[in-house]
Amino acid sequence: MVIQIEQARRLLVEAEREYAVAEENARELQTLIKFLRRQIEQNAASTLPLPLGSDAPAGDVDYSTMTIPDAVAEVLEREGRPMHVKVLAERIIAGGRTSNTKTLVASVFSAASRHQERFVQTGRGTFGLRERMNRQIRPAV
Repeated sequence: MVIQIEQARRLLVEAEREYAVAEENARELQTLIKFLRRQIEQNAASTLPLPLGSDAPAGDVDYSTMTIPDAVAEVLEREGRPMHVKVLAERIIAGGRTSNTKTLVASVFSAASRHQERFVQTGRGTFGLRERMNRQIRPAV
């Protein structure tokens, strides 16, 4: 009986720890949701993402001569918001870079992950410019 009570206490302590972690994760998600809602309200409809595979406007930039990190940074700067690596790869290909899309997606993810001084991961497979994110996230005064 004593052993069962001790086991129950250990399980209770472990459950309370897991609950505290879940509460913290929920608070972080609520903060992220508020941030994203503010960003959506601030951005014009023209900055909404184009569907994957659409003819994304490449503008006058030739991505074929740029390094992958430079091309990613240029796309993110032009868009003004974080983007998924698949969409980034599509935009870079639309800008003249010749590559297999699947290979370029892996290259974009790798470059954005390696260059943490330039890029920040904002979600699963989604990256933004660190400089732009630092400017946008300011504490309330």
